[in-house]
Amino acid sequence: MTITVANTANTNTFDYWRNRTNELADAMTNKTVTVDSNTATGNAAITGTFSANVLFLGNTTVNSTSNSTSIVFGNTVQNTVINTSSITFGNTVQNTVINTSSITFGNTVQNTVVNTSSIFISNSTSNLTISIPTTSQYANGKFFLNANGSFTLVEALIKGNIETSGTTNTEINNYLTNTFASAEYLLAVKDNNANNYQSSKILITHDVDNAYLSEYAIIVSNNYVGSFFANSNTSHVRLYFNPTSTNTTINFTRVEA
Repeated sequence: MTITVANTANTNTFDYWRNRTNELADAMTNKTVTVDSNTATGNAAITGTFSANVLFLGNTTVNSTSNSTSIVFGNTVQNTVINTSSITFGNTVQNTVINTSSITFGNTVQNTVVNTSSIFISNSTSNLTISIPTTSQYANGKFFLNANGSFTLVEALIKGNIETSGTTNTEINNYLTNTFASAEYLLAVKDNNANNYQSSKILITHDVDNAYLSEYAIIVSNNYVGSFFANSNTSHVRLYFNPTSTNTTINFTRVEA
């Protein structure tokens, strides 16, 4: 709201001056919130930016709204702290909306913290922390949310490419023996020195100590560019390429099981 107090002039009476002074005193006492001072009663509206290091809603707050863009606390909110890095809800919070972009807590939420890196929700029986995916996970665009609230990079579909120089054996890809029993590769090989192309699929399995490979659906344009083989070092199954050309590019897609 806007509080207007009339101007005074030298020609005004003493009583006029007294009334304006009382109006100012009443506005400072009942309408203005100041540091280490009284708590004003009523609704407040601000045009512009309201900022604070910590916004604390103590005791009981019912049907509170803060704009823009809105923070709405419905029903009972206790011991709530909002600052530049986190939002902490203590005790009981119902029908809570926080924008932008929105976080909505319906019904009862206890001991909830929302900050720049995670969301933590706790009640009497369980705790849940949801962390923001890493930069690598964002870049890959392949991650999923576990039941415990953490994000994990999806390893079920892997793509990549390798360029070889010379005719020595080159490792194309590997996977953990204690994570996956087998993997299927779709491979496309290009001879960078000549008009030779080679495509195939490879199925690999292992018994930890050894790797077993089967190559099929082989397509060759003009001449073979090289051959594939696999081995295991007990911790990883490794796929290799033995090129016949001194410069090749191998593109692959891997699916595990």
